[in-house]
Amino acid sequence: EEMKAAGVSPNAHTFASSLKACGTVGTIDKVDEIYTEIRRKGILEKDVVIGNTLVDIYGKCGLLENAQSIFNELLVRNVVTWTSLISGYAEHGHDEQTITCFEQMQLEGILPDALTYVYILKCCGTLAAIIVGHRIHIQIEGKESLYKDVFVGNALINMYMKCGCLTEAQEVFDKLPVQNVVTWNSLIAGYARKGLGQKALECFRKMQDKGVSPDAVTYVCILKAC
Repeated sequence: EEMKAAGVSPNAHTFASSLKACGTVGTIDKVDEIYTEIRRKGILEKDVVIGNTLVDIYGKCGLLENAQSIFNELLVRNVVTWTSLISGYAEHGHDEQTITCFEQMQLEGILPDALTYVYILKCCGTLAAIIVGHRIHIQIEGKESLYKDVFVGNALINMYMKCGCLTEAQEVFDKLPVQNVVTWNSLIAGYARKGLGQKALECFRKMQDKGVSPDAVTYVCILKAC
């Protein structure tokens, strides 16, 4: 505001930083105002960073029509653009639309990153879309660096458990080079959810033997198993 009052015209970097600040404090009216100015200057179509920021902010605020509209305007879309849209749909329970976006992303030849996979696997678990989830698992296995990512691994375990594929979930768990408290919780919660209390307790004991400290979620899951 002081910059504008001083007569200094903002550029793309100014707009990107200001939008991130608006997203942090939740001033959506200000986002709309900045967006209008960006469109007037004709910057949106040319600057992927600004486009990504707008899609991300509107998506997180649940204004999915706005996010989709801006997404459609962008001449250049990268993995961040797609993941920003996918996360908006996923975080607000539009699981089928999330999967549709993911499939369109791949048709355009954009390679997903770890965050994309985490969101799409969460939706597969919610919808019990095991065929899509298994196909994604095969993709991830082909990328060694991604398969070693603990967040992707946790998402795979959670997806398989929600789909009732306990053997597959255990296999993913066993292959992970790093297993944190969330990894163990996903496994314990899955067994508890399926009524396999003894198996959940066994995992709980192994978790403690490995020196992984339980958190509140672990205790809730293990008490349910008991």
